[in-house]
Formats: sequence, C-alpha cells, structure tokens
Amino acid sequence: MSFSVKKEGNLIFNDFGGYQTRNISTMWCIEQANKIYNWNDFTEIKIHTGDYEASENDYTYSKQNSYQNVVPDFNFESWPQAGINDYEEFIKQIDAQGLLGFDINKVGWIGNPNTHPYRYRMLEIGEGNKDIFDFFVINWNKPNNYISTPDLVKKYSMLIDIEGNGYSGRLKHLLYSHRPLLLVDRPHKEYFFEYLKEWEHYIPVNRDLSDLVEKTKWCLENYEKALKIAENAYQFSKKYLSRKACFKQWNTVINKHIIKNSDVDVIVVGCGLSGCVTANRFASKGKKVLILEKREHIGGNCYDYVDEQGILMNKYGAHLFHTNNERVWNYVNQFDKWVRWDHKVIGNVDRQLVPIPVNITTVNTLCNQTIKNEQEMDKWLKETQVVYDEITNSEEVAKSRVGEVLYDKIFKDYTYKQWNKYPEELKPEVLARIPIRNNFDDRYFSDRFQALPHKGYTHFFNKLLDNPMIRVCTGVDFLDIGKIDNKIIIYTGPIDEYFSGHDKLEYRSIDFVIERYKNMNYYQPNSVVNYPGKDVNFTRIVEYKHFLNQDSPHTTIVKEYTKSDGEPYYPVPTQKNIERYEKYKELAKHEKDVHFLGRLATYKYFNMDEAILNALEYFDKNFE
Repeated sequence: MSFSVKKEGNLIFNDFGGYQTRNISTMWCIEQANKIYNWNDFTEIKIHTGDYEASENDYTYSKQNSYQNVVPDFNFESWPQAGINDYEEFIKQIDAQGLLGFDINKVGWIGNPNTHPYRYRMLEIGEGNKDIFDFFVINWNKPNNYISTPDLVKKYSMLIDIEGNGYSGRLKHLLYSHRPLLLVDRPHKEYFFEYLKEWEHYIPVNRDLSDLVEKTKWCLENYEKALKIAENAYQFSKKYLSRKACFKQWNTVINKHIIKNSDVDVIVVGCGLSGCVTANRFASKGKKVLILEKREHIGGNCYDYVDEQGILMNKYGAHLFHTNNERVWNYVNQFDKWVRWDHKVIGNVDRQLVPIPVNITTVNTLCNQTIKNEQEMDKWLKETQVVYDEITNSEEVAKSRVGEVLYDKIFKDYTYKQWNKYPEELKPEVLARIPIRNNFDDRYFSDRFQALPHKGYTHFFNKLLDNPMIRVCTGVDFLDIGKIDNKIIIYTGPIDEYFSGHDKLEYRSIDFVIERYKNMNYYQPNSVVNYPGKDVNFTRIVEYKHFLNQDSPHTTIVKEYTKSDGEPYYPVPTQKNIERYEKYKELAKHEKDVHFLGRLATYKYFNMDEAILNALEYFDKNFE
C-alpha cells in the first residue's frame, strides 16, 4: 500500500509496505509519467498494490467488473522475483522467441494452482487431454521445474491465461508472444480489458472451462486463423501494453482524479484554436478553466516545432493565417507579433510549374493563350466557363469558373486524391473556396491581413494560454474521464466520438512523409507545390524552410498523402454525411452544460480566422 500526493510541484510518496517490490516499482512508474506530463498538484490517492482491491475507493491493479480507479500494475518497471529485471527487455525476449518456430504443438502453461480453484480444474482437464495440453505446477519456494515465459513461448504453439487471486501479471507478456492465446474469462478487470476484444485479440474460454477442449481443438484445426488473432494481439500490445502506454494510462488516472477534485468552472476539450480562444475568453472573465488535450502538445493542428535541422515546421501541414475580419486580426495581435506573409502556391501540371489559383499566367501556360490584361482574361473566361441554371456540386462550381480544360487539368484528379471522391460527388462549398484571378496576382489569398506568427504557432498558443486561470493537461482523452457534472463543458472533438454507437461520420486524414536533405539550399522553388495529376499519389510537397525565410544549410520537405483512416482533419461534405450530422446535432441539443464548438464538433470546415471568429461569437452569444 502506498499514498501519493503532488504538492507545490513535488511528488510525495508514503510507502506503508507491500508484497515483494510492488510499491517501489509502482512509484517508479508514477515518477516517470510525471516527468513526461508534469501534472498539476493533486490531493492524496491511495494505491493498493495487492492482487485485488481492498476497498471501493482504492486505486488498484484490477477490480471486479469495473474500470473505476484501475491503474497499470507494477511490473511495467520490473518484477525481479519473477526474473524480470526490466519490462521492455523482457518483452523483447518474448517477441523474439515468438517469431521462431515452436517445439510442441500443444497449449503450454506453468503456474501455482493454489491461487484459484479453477486452476485445479484446468489441471484435471490437462491430465485427461495430454495430447493437447502441457500444464506444469510451480512451487515458488522450490522452483526446480521453472520455465520462463520466453522459454514457454518458444516451446509451445499455444498459450493460456487463467485467473488467480486477482489481476494477471502474466497476461501482458503473453499478448506479446505471437502465439494464439486462450484467455479464460474472469471478473477482475485490468485497465486495458476495455479495449481487448474476443476473437480479435484472443480466443475466449468460459470461466468454468467447459469449452476449453473445444476452443483448443478449434485453434489446432484453424491455426492460420488463430495466428492472425495472435498478430492482432501483438499489435494491440504495442499500443496499450508498452511502458509508454503505462505512463499514458497513469496520466489519465491522475488527471481524472485532478478533475473530479478540482474547483474549475469550465472544462475545454481540445487545445486547438476553438478551444484555446474560448478558454482565453472565460479566463478573462475570471473563470477557472481546465483544458484537456488528447495529444501530447498544445495548438491542435496548428502545432509547430523546430526539427533536427533547425527548421520551424508544422506537424500537421502548413497553416497560413489570412483574414479580412478586423476583430479577428486585432484579437490575435493581442498575444503575439505577426509578420506579413503573402502565401503563394504553384502547381506541377503537365510537367510545368504554374500559379495556383488560376490566373493569367496559368491560362497562358496551360491553354496556349497570350492574354495580356484583365479585359482579355474576362473575355476568355466568359467564353470558357460552363453556364448552369443551378450549381449543385463542386464539379459544376469549377467548370462554371474555369471551363472544361482547366477543370480536368487542375481540379478533377486533385480533388479525388484529396477527398477520395470526384468533385461531382461533393457539395458546392468544397471548391467554392478556391478563387479565380483575372490578373497576374499569384498570391493564394487576397485577404487584407495575411501573416505568420513571428516565432511560430506554438509560441502564439503559449501566449494565448498565458493566464493563471487556465490549466492545461495534455495526453488526456476526455472520453476516458467519464461523466463530469456541474461544470461547463466546451467540446471541440469529433461529435461522432462523443455520441458513440451511431453511424460514423466520414473524415479525410493525411499521412505526412518527412524527407530531410543535407547541404541542400532548397528542394523546390516555392514553399508549396501541388501535384494535381494522377502520376503521383501525394497531393503536395511542402518545404518549410521557405516560410519566414529561414536560414539553414539543410532543408526538410513533407509529402502529403490523404487517406480515409487516421486523425480526422477534414469533414467530407456529402449529402449522406450532412444528414448523419443533423442527427448528431439533434442529440447535442439535449446534453446539459455541454457546448459543441469548432470544426470537428460541428462537422464543418473552418479556415483559421473563421474558427477564431466562430469561437468569439459563440462566447458572446452564450456566456457574455
């Protein structure tokens, strides 16, 4: 048993003794998690380091049929009494052995039967079915027939885990084994059981073992299928059972404790523009605000950092601030200095570099014209544009502006790469945002105010949040916290994640593939080069060194590949998705004290200035 507190920035432990080295290892895990997440001060929590809970309010390694206050067990650090001096090294041994062939095509198990009656029942079944089971009893006081877990993995084609006194110290190891795992049902739940799925990560066995023989024979007869389940378990383990995952779980546990014992007035979910602007407005009115951010950093998709080559770059794609709204411009300038930046984009079309959006130079290059002025451009556009009685989709938007030829060269395939849908399948507003120029202006935006924060967006966000009334907790998923009463909740995450169990909304995500080049001045002539054609899979290349005219002997580029799975970046505005969102919108109306705000929560694309203005105006309407 141990007690933990954080006071005036310092962790304080009171160790009241426990079994083996469990307290020491548990405290080590807490210390390491605190080094990563740097928690706010928190009141005392009592951690029971036995196999099962001592009382309902204890924090413990497992609980019967509940995940409340369940924490990672001690052996994420070490378990020297079981021959585990370092968890990560031990897992590597199991991983390596599991990739080798097995010696015996049976289910292998070794353990102490005295910790649960069902273990004796399992031994009886093993005695009657020695052709498929090898079960060994170990006396920990006289371990003369001990087989280590890596050796067990190497020896047998299948493994089994069965309940003992409470939580299972061994289960984590077995899930890494690349071996089909028979998991016997048990009432004691560990933190990761919530995500562990039968027939996806393990072969389920009834608690009374009535189907043990049947499930084992299924594995033997369908071993390739069982191996796929084992591989799923391995991938699951890398996500939920690494030491890093342990620290992340402790972060969730501690922050849940902080939240439920805090005196904050407002909880903001998400540390992007919508969340941070709203937090700042509440703080300016004297309200205590706690921001919960799922990622490990502030700033949402605007987050930037200096890479190993000394180049300031965005992690989630280039962000260029532009606006005509004076309120927004004045607001952002309260917090940081902004440097004028007229963004330009060029497209690699037919192996020629042309300005995007379309201007006179684009038309002359791609359509073999010799247009010299705005009057000639207007005439060409009028002759080229397709006229519709009513615009119903993005294809019609594009053709009504640039005609058939430029639609095919610039918009059609690029839109498909970006959205996995052709323009005819998308609502008009998707391509309606893209301007057409009747002159030689090669700027991407024509807004009055165009700028970048002089030290990057992360610096700007730090300034925006620099208020004693605002606290930020990163690495915390609000949906893991559970219900929070009597607080104002500003939710800026995906609305379909908040309301689980309904038809999912469709989003587009992006893979950012970084390439670094030594001793190269520039890779390309512009910060952003779009690739509209089908000849390459990526949509664009961004070279961040161009932004703010950075100085480095090297350069870094990022190729962007859009995809359907992954982090949700862009809502996909099809009729089906809009209809689904309307159902979520109706559900949101009935959530007490919860406000849905921002791009993901309202399933609407916002430019940065639009997100800021939307947050300001929402606050004005609902909280002033």
